[in-house]
Amino acid sequence: MKQYYYASGDQQLGPFSFEELQSKRISTDTYVWYEGLADWTRAGDLPELNALFEATTMTPPQPTVQQSPPPPAAQGGYQQARNQGGYQQQYQQPNGIKPKTWLVESILVTIFCCLIGGIIGIVYAAQVDTKWAQGDIQGAQKSSDNAKLWVMISLGIGLVITIFYVFAILAGSAF
Repeated sequence: MKQYYYASGDQQLGPFSFEELQSKRISTDTYVWYEGLADWTRAGDLPELNALFEATTMTPPQPTVQQSPPPPAAQGGYQQARNQGGYQQQYQQPNGIKPKTWLVESILVTIFCCLIGGIIGIVYAAQVDTKWAQGDIQGAQKSSDNAKLWVMISLGIGLVITIFYVFAILAGSAF
């Protein structure tokens, strides 16, 4: 499914599905880009978006997003370069294998062992996908490592408490 971006002022907004883009009330002069499109292009120049504007011609005029040039280069995995009066933007998928999130393990230790350590693990686990999508490979790996650390700490504490509990029960039944 295509994910569309559009420029509003000096901001890049998106990604949006085609259905979500319909609710944005963009104009034919709004610059739009999606993966596979070489340059930022006016929405009116993309035949696949004509349905957006046909629907608005049948209804009373609505406020539209102000036409503006494409946004400046964004931080993260997006790169944008001015190219002969036009703009070009390409998404660069991070190289390598995405680090493990440790989200499932963090949730399990939160439920069965240690609430605080598990929650900290969940927070770090949730950061892995976000940082990876932004192209922050080192940040994603660091968040993955931190999530793993808190899962292991919580699991260790849970095991120690369980062992003490079992010994206490056995010691109590012996007397």
